[in-house]
This record gives sequence, C-alpha cells and structure tokens, in this order.
Amino acid sequence: MQAVRPGAVILFGFNVSEDPRSVAALSADLRSALLPGRMANDAGSASLDPFVAIDHEGGSVYRFKGGLTRLPSARILGKAGTAAAKAAGVAAGSELRALGVTMNAAPVVEALTEGNRAFLVDRVWSDDPASAGALGAAFIDACQTNGAAAVAKHFPGNAAADPHRGLPVLPAPRTVIDDVYLPPFRAAIASGVSAVMLSHVLVPALDPDLPASVSKAVIDLLKRGLEFRGIVMTDDLQMAALSGLGGPGPAAVAALSAGADMLMVSGGRAALDVRAAVLRALEDGTLS
Repeated sequence: MQAVRPGAVILFGFNVSEDPRSVAALSADLRSALLPGRMANDAGSASLDPFVAIDHEGGSVYRFKGGLTRLPSARILGKAGTAAAKAAGVAAGSELRALGVTMNAAPVVEALTEGNRAFLVDRVWSDDPASAGALGAAFIDACQTNGAAAVAKHFPGNAAADPHRGLPVLPAPRTVIDDVYLPPFRAAIASGVSAVMLSHVLVPALDPDLPASVSKAVIDLLKRGLEFRGIVMTDDLQMAALSGLGGPGPAAVAALSAGADMLMVSGGRAALDVRAAVLRALEDGTLS
C-alpha cells in the first residue's frame, strides 16, 4: 500500500467480518497507513484524503453480513417512490460514515432497458429515464448529506453481456444515447454527485474502437458535454472486457490518457503493475 499510495481502497465482502464494527477499525488502519506518506508527498498542496469505499447499493449488492440496514433493491425502492430513495440514502450514508467508509460505490442510475436487463436485473430504479434520474438523485443527495460520497454508475450505460466475462457492446444510435442513457446522469450530476463510474461497454455511436472507460470521446462527453466536475473513475481494470488492451497496466495508461481521474484495480499485484506502467508512461512522455 505504501508503494502504490492509492487515492481510495475499496472493500469487498471478504474484507468484512460478521461484526461490522470491525470495518471501523479497518478503515482507521487504512487511513493511518495511507495518510503519513501522502501528507509528506503532498505538503503544501490541496489534496483529498484517501477514500475508504464499498459497494452498498442494496438488494443483491450488499457486502456486509449483518448489523447495517439491509436496503431493498433499487427496483423495489423505485416502486415505493422518492421518499423511499431518500430514506435509503440517509441510512446508507449515515451508517457507512459511522464505520469510517467515506465513499459508497452506488447508485446505478441508468434506466432499465431491454439491452441491460439481463445484466442489471433489479439494480435499476426505473425503466423510465426521468424517473431513474430523479430517484437516483434523491438517493445521492441523502447519502452525501449524511456523510458518504456517492458514485453514479455506469456511464454511459450497460449492455446485456457481463463485463467481468467479456466486452459488452451497446448498439444504440446516438439519438437513443441522448434521450435514454444520458438523462439519468444529467440528474445525478445536477444533484452534486461526487464521482461517476465509467462502464467497460463499447458504444459504437460514441466511439467505434474503444470501451467507454478508455475512450477520450466518452470521457469528453461526460466532462465537457455534461459538464461533470467531480471524480471520473473506471470500473475494475481487471475485468475481461478490457483484456484486449494487454492487461491492467496498459488499460490504466489508456484510461488516464483518455481523461479518467481514478483507476479501480481489485488486486495488490495488479495495482503494482499499474503503478509501474504509469511511471513508465510518465518517463517516456505517454502521460504528462
């Protein structure tokens, strides 16, 4: 960890014991391990403390084994309405913050479509883009007001295939991208969401060659077209969807070159490989 000095550490289910209070101790240990080296290297400059993050969407995406409010899925909450989305955000933000978790890698804000239904199932608030955006924004605002940064995902959308297993392709024309896929993210951005997570989907209407997470065209759409000023982060660079790039190291350099701000890498050895690849890219001028 001292070698990589990450900007965040994301926890998975295997990091969480039966007693959720152990997460508070783990979070404190992570921050104490990361902050001294970070402060020494960033002296005199403005910087964020490293985040401790976890996926806490509700429904099937629940990393804890008890002790926290077991949130219903976004689909169930969406049917209950805005008040339910806000209540879920309050519970998520306050309970995570009490455990020292400062970033919630949620919610999924994209609308449910025939194309993404097989992959996302009940993780989506609504099949109506306006409703999905409004409900996601309500959750985001409540979560952040109560102490945990939220992450709207997965920009610009998903397709039927699971990116853990291969490269998904979203064949929607640009008009459908504009009318169906972008509105929920506009709502999330308007709510002040701290971060947006990029998907690993290939969207030929936006970039016929590269997945969204390593596409300058897609990231420019998010940063300039939608005027997002927060953290643009990738999904896990070890997913099979990016295997054609040559591994997490080249994928990391490609994502940074395209404009991503934060890279997710779910393994220590891969994180060291990414660090080495980034340093090489800095040395040879591939990255400024």
